[in-house]
Amino acid sequence: MFERESAACQPLPATPSTEGTRSDPWKPDEAPRPLRFAVHAAAEPDLLLRLLGHFAQLQVLPLRVEARHLDDDLRIDVVLTDLPLHRAEVIARRLRSQVGILGVELQVTG
Repeated sequence: MFERESAACQPLPATPSTEGTRSDPWKPDEAPRPLRFAVHAAAEPDLLLRLLGHFAQLQVLPLRVEARHLDDDLRIDVVLTDLPLHRAEVIARRLRSQVGILGVELQVTG
């Protein structure tokens, strides 16, 4: 009984490494470029923290954040330098779906 079980538990043969051959959409070959998120939002007290939370979840630290309160609106600029364009587009889509955000424009600045 034990002989049959030990025969079935043989290690699998080694497979050739495919590291570096499979594309990763989160880490494309393109070099990160300076980016600017121009956000138009409703003036809500917690909106700025919710907005920055999207960057924090991805361990991204903005180079500069500027917020202006104009009447019932907020104008927020977030500048980044170390984020691939694909990831920035994903963040922009997430921001656009957030309650209180009226518009997001993503600009490549460099």
